[in-house]
Amino acid sequence: MVRGTQVLAGRHSVIYILVALRSEARPLVKRFSLETVPGGLAGRPAFAGSDLRLIVTGIGRSRSALAVEGLSGLQEARSKVAWLNVGIAGHRDLQIGEAILADEVVDAATGQIWRLHPIPGTPCRIGPLCTVETVEEVYPTPAAYEMEAASLCRRVPDAREAGLLQIVKVVSDNRQIGTQQISAEFVEELIARQLQLVEWLVSELLARIGAETSTQDTLETR
Repeated sequence: MVRGTQVLAGRHSVIYILVALRSEARPLVKRFSLETVPGGLAGRPAFAGSDLRLIVTGIGRSRSALAVEGLSGLQEARSKVAWLNVGIAGHRDLQIGEAILADEVVDAATGQIWRLHPIPGTPCRIGPLCTVETVEEVYPTPAAYEMEAASLCRRVPDAREAGLLQIVKVVSDNRQIGTQQISAEFVEELIARQLQLVEWLVSELLARIGAETSTQDTLETR
């Protein structure tokens, strides 16, 4: 196990991976060989590796917002941080198990829209997300419907503008196959199908924040 104080020690690049569900976390914990953080981080269950922190925020924008605010307060001085949100979403047309990387997020409650900067060359579909308060089963627009992304866009604007916020969702339901089949085991299987994509995104984000940190180090030593 990794102690909470240990994961904040030193100066380095860090990616916060946020998921809403423990079933979304399990395949990621296994693939990245993450260890449990006793007591969690920001009041939420958490797992850590050398440059990754995975946090289970809970479902919905309010829980996600609390987690992001807590993590922002924990950020070690002078560290470079990127954010990756992984989860499930509903879509009226896309096939179950297909991944979509967000290029914009719409808050259904307010109509506010945030533009994101998907990493060029990402090996999956690029498209819009719509954050809703409750599970969407009608799918009125060709967006992927989920419940957390808007709170991330609102609370990490600098990372969003710099392309250091990436949001990827895996389709769990559509007009043909509704939400009734969703279970913890099903969600775990869906995320496991897209582990290669998540690995690619992590690698690209680490390259970005590592390069930026190295540049900052060089300037500071002059």
